[in-house]
Amino acid sequence: MSTSPQLTECYTQETVLNVVLGTSLKVMSNYTNHITETPVDEAFKPNTWTA
Repeated sequence: MSTSPQLTECYTQETVLNVVLGTSLKVMSNYTNHITETPVDEAFKPNTWTA
């Protein structure tokens, strides 16, 4: 896999893969919570919003 010089100056491939993994986990957890209609914890109810 070739990478651009600008990318390798700042980030490693491991860093990029960590970002992809973290984003994937967040998306999957959001979909799961939406589909199963997980109730919001009492501590966080003041911060909820509706679309």
